[in-house]
Amino acid sequence: KPDNDLCGCEAVKKSDYRGKINVTEDGEPCVKWSSEREYNPEDFPMSGLGEEDSSGSIVPHNYCRNPDGDDRAWCVTNATYSDDDDDDDEEGEDGVDGK
Repeated sequence: KPDNDLCGCEAVKKSDYRGKINVTEDGEPCVKWSSEREYNPEDFPMSGLGEEDSSGSIVPHNYCRNPDGDDRAWCVTNATYSDDDDDDDEEGEDGVDGK
């Protein structure tokens, strides 16, 4: 069972997290998953990158998730677009130990 206070279960690399953390450990606000073309919510239907609305459409949000099997849940930030490096600035907070 996921523990949303801890951002999901370690055993599944927190891919089960469905809470509402939407800032990084450094306080950087997360942006909607649809802002990052690699992580379109419709391309990751079981990853929780969006929520289904009443018409059945997926509406993207900005909550931390782990759609790609990374070590923990994370999020996309505006720093993702200003950094050319693939560093941890874009990674989201996991609620406990960080990344």
